[in-house]
Amino acid sequence: MKNIDVYMVHSDSRGGAVRTQGFIYSVEEHIANQLISEGKASRVEFNELKRYEDSVAVLTDDLTIAVEKVLQNNRLTIDARKSDILSLVNEAKIKADKVQSDYIATLKRLKQDAEKRAISYEEEEKVDWNKIKQDAGIIRTQIVMQPNLISVISIINDKLPLLEKPVIRTLLSQFYDIRAELEKVGSNLKPEIKRQSINEIYRKILEFSKDEQQVGSDLDYQKLEAKEKYQGNITNQFNKVAERLLRKTS
Repeated sequence: MKNIDVYMVHSDSRGGAVRTQGFIYSVEEHIANQLISEGKASRVEFNELKRYEDSVAVLTDDLTIAVEKVLQNNRLTIDARKSDILSLVNEAKIKADKVQSDYIATLKRLKQDAEKRAISYEEEEKVDWNKIKQDAGIIRTQIVMQPNLISVISIINDKLPLLEKPVIRTLLSQFYDIRAELEKVGSNLKPEIKRQSINEIYRKILEFSKDEQQVGSDLDYQKLEAKEKYQGNITNQFNKVAERLLRKTS
C-alpha cells in the first residue's frame, strides 16, 4: 500500500500510533487522507527536494548493481575486486555528497522564500484607512475596558473572525501598547498566568491577521523546518549501503 509523508499540524494517536505535532511521518495513504481532511495533518510535497531524494536513491541502486557485477566477475583477483569496489564507492560518495549539499542549499532557499511570503501582505484595494483606524480604536477600547483577561480572550474570540484583515493588522501593530494596558487588566493574576494569557491574546491576533497566502506559506515554512531538522541528511540510506558493500571486500 502506498505511503505518503505528512506534517502533523496537531497530534494524533489513532490506531495506537502516536503522531506528534511538528513532526513528519510516512503513513498509509488512506490514513493520510483522513488526517488531512480533519485538519490534523498536511501533505509534505516539495518537488525540488524530491528530485534530490530520487537522485540519491538512483545512486544507491546503481552502486549496488555495479558492485554486484564486480563481485560476480570471476576473472578479477581478490585485490582487483577490492580496488574496483573501493573506486566505485568513493566515486558514488562524491556524487552523493554533492547532491546532499545541493539539497540543503535548496531547502534553505525554499525556507527563506516561504518565510518572506508568510510575512508579506497582499495589496489592499480601496481601503478606507480612516475607518480602519476608527474600527481598530473601538476594538482596542473594548479590549482594555474588560474587567479581566478571560473577558478579553472572549472578546477576541467573538470579534476577530468578523473583522477585516486591515483592522486586525492595525491592532497587531499596536500590540506593544496594548500589552501594557493588558498588564493592568490582569494585575490581580500571578505573573506566569498573566504572561500566558497575554501571549494567547497576541497569538490569536497574529493568527487572524494572516491572509490565506500567509497561512499556507507559514505552514510550508514549518514543514521545511521539520524536514531540515529531522530529514536533513538524505544520504543516510546510501551511506549504510556503501558501508555494507565495502564490507564485502574484507
